[in-house]
Amino acid sequence: LDISVKRILQLKKDLGLFKNTTLNKTDYPLFGSPQHAKASYETAAECITLLKNNNKVLPITTTEKLFVCGPAANSLNILNGAWTHTWQGTDATWNTKNKLTIAEALQKNATVDFELGASLDSIQNINACITKAKLADKIIICLGEKPSTEMVGNINDLTLNASQIALVQELAKLKKPIILVCNFNRPLILNAVEPLAEAILYAYESGDEGGQAIADCITGKVNPSGKLPFTYPRYVNNFTHYDHKATEDLEVDFSMNAYKPQFDFGHGLSYSNFEYSNFTISDTNLKTNKIKISVQVKNVGSVKGKEVVQLYYNDLFASITPSVKKLCKYSKIELQANETKTVSFELDKNDFSFINKNLQRVTEPGEIELIIHNLKKTINVQ
Repeated sequence: LDISVKRILQLKKDLGLFKNTTLNKTDYPLFGSPQHAKASYETAAECITLLKNNNKVLPITTTEKLFVCGPAANSLNILNGAWTHTWQGTDATWNTKNKLTIAEALQKNATVDFELGASLDSIQNINACITKAKLADKIIICLGEKPSTEMVGNINDLTLNASQIALVQELAKLKKPIILVCNFNRPLILNAVEPLAEAILYAYESGDEGGQAIADCITGKVNPSGKLPFTYPRYVNNFTHYDHKATEDLEVDFSMNAYKPQFDFGHGLSYSNFEYSNFTISDTNLKTNKIKISVQVKNVGSVKGKEVVQLYYNDLFASITPSVKKLCKYSKIELQANETKTVSFELDKNDFSFINKNLQRVTEPGEIELIIHNLKKTINVQ
């Protein structure tokens, strides 16, 4: 404990935190500036993750009429979350003026009707919702959870609130395309409503500029390019990660199908389509050298888009049971329609190291399977 505390204190000293122990606002002239707002918007737009898009229901067209509802549709607090304007982030009196909610941002560029439909804990004006939704071409339901942090934010169940499930189920009876926009602190369980939705946008807590960024994703001004940084569970307590051991796939019926998340780690769709080809390796034997991995990615869609190229590996044999796959490298690229780019990574033996049974970091000899998208190559570590 003493060693760990000493390291923390040393880092603070190295950073100069003991020299300037109080904040001087004049040292940060850009605080709250248009430049910061632009950076906030760009960050939100890059992160928003398109999890589902059946029948290309997104982006919407300019002629479509939308009905927008849900507890996050008109709430800056839910977009910002805790540790923002206030500790818990629930006091609306401190919200930044002139920032747009999702509904307000959509109303700038689309024909939108709005009703709350449901709060975080109860159904609200459901009859008015149904009446207005009947007149819409598509229904956008903005799901959310109460901003919270520390002990206040602890919950016993990841299941989406009953009121929000009921709202989706009621509106699904109208047989109109439903788009879910998820504004969550964490991955709330969606299995009760996922089959009822044609499209799902996962927006995390996107901040003051999130309303505009989400609206721009819905209307197509922004082409979603985020990828899930976690494995999205299908059930409560279903916490098997993407890099699980093969034995963790054993199901109760003794089949090997236990790993079936709602959405996989690294998943994220786009309004573009990307094709991968020409997966090459400079040397299939890895000794003390570095090897170069490259792959060609082509945007075969009709609009500009960004793609996160993800390189995984599977250690085919090790002294400790290896994961079925692990993320090794990644790179985000932007491609115009019909453009092709080559993405390259460098690897050495340290990229395949792990902690063995003697608590030592080692790289063991053997075969390693490299995986990019649906392409695979095998190298031999010596």
